[in-house]
Amino acid sequence: MRTRDKCPLCEAPAARAEHCVRTRNGYELHECPSCTLVYDKEILEEDELLTIYDEAYARRYEEEALARQNRSYADRFFSRKPRGRVLEVGCGTGHFLRRLGEFGFETYGVEVNPACAAYASDLRVVVAPFEEMPQVWPEGWFDYVVTFHLLEHLAEPVAAVQKAAAFLKPDGVWFNYMPHVRARGRRLQSPAWIHFNPAHRGEHVNFFDEPTLRLLAEKAGLEVYRVEAGGDDFWSEARLRRAPNQPK
Repeated sequence: MRTRDKCPLCEAPAARAEHCVRTRNGYELHECPSCTLVYDKEILEEDELLTIYDEAYARRYEEEALARQNRSYADRFFSRKPRGRVLEVGCGTGHFLRRLGEFGFETYGVEVNPACAAYASDLRVVVAPFEEMPQVWPEGWFDYVVTFHLLEHLAEPVAAVQKAAAFLKPDGVWFNYMPHVRARGRRLQSPAWIHFNPAHRGEHVNFFDEPTLRLLAEKAGLEVYRVEAGGDDFWSEARLRRAPNQPK
């Protein structure tokens, strides 16, 4: 593991001891006293991550309950949207993208886990860490860039969203879905909250709420125009910010 010595969102020095939350699994998460992002200072190296994101991890996403959940996300959030070109970052085994394809979207994906990507071999999926991915598609090419339960996993969420924003058309939409660190379930269950206690330390390393999400979008040149929360999660939509004199 390696240590992040500053907040991965606002880059303030790492939080002091009084800004810590101890999880049920016995390790500390830190709340940034500047921007309030909750994060784990200790993160896994790439080779350590690959021991987590293995064949067993991929098979779990092929279980019917999770497969049905991913298809339901497509039904709930995209069935009525204008059709277009979609990039899903962290597409897993591809159930969300397949469903979008049935709706008539042109779909593409990026997946870091080769075992997951193997289940999505019928789709257009690049196997690589998104932050290090070669320039496969031109900038400004996608109508939608989608991140479902991705940003809580990444050591550098700002860089990832900046790269996602670069792929958007001028009127494109970044759609994001992730755990809500101020959710009622977290307040009631902390430190036993499920998202604080994944199977392995290092799976979940960032925890956002609406203000930190908006700051993240701002750092990527995006403006959030819709946020809704439900249960332990929340979802949002954002567009590229326009210059003051730029027509809509």
